[in-house]
Amino acid sequence: MFFNKSIFFNMLLAVYLYFLLGFSWWASALIVTIFACTPICVLLGAILEKLIIIISIAMHVYTSIFAFSHNWVKGIFTLVLPGISEIYWFIADGCENGFNNSLFCTISLWYVLGLVIVFIMPHFTDWNKPPRLS
Repeated sequence: MFFNKSIFFNMLLAVYLYFLLGFSWWASALIVTIFACTPICVLLGAILEKLIIIISIAMHVYTSIFAFSHNWVKGIFTLVLPGISEIYWFIADGCENGFNNSLFCTISLWYVLGLVIVFIMPHFTDWNKPPRLS
């Protein structure tokens, strides 16, 4: 089969970096080239897999503080419903301040990029899931 899933994922990653995060075309190409190399990608995936737990907790704490600064009822709902509330606050803050001008939206886009690399990339590439660091 001529179509390579790894090339498809690298193209999606380059589009995400260029259009959503505002990277220049050469920086996107450099990052995609690093992730195209399988040994580097396996190592970075294993490190990100450990860090994503800490980053997820920090993101939820940041979202909760952000929600409590707006309204205490919304803050309580944010504490109880983490995934739904992060999507809600991303859309609400992006519509209020603009998606490019909001610190919360920028952090959320970087967070989603980390989630994509850790959990979705092994399904698109030809190598197995990154080994766990113990």
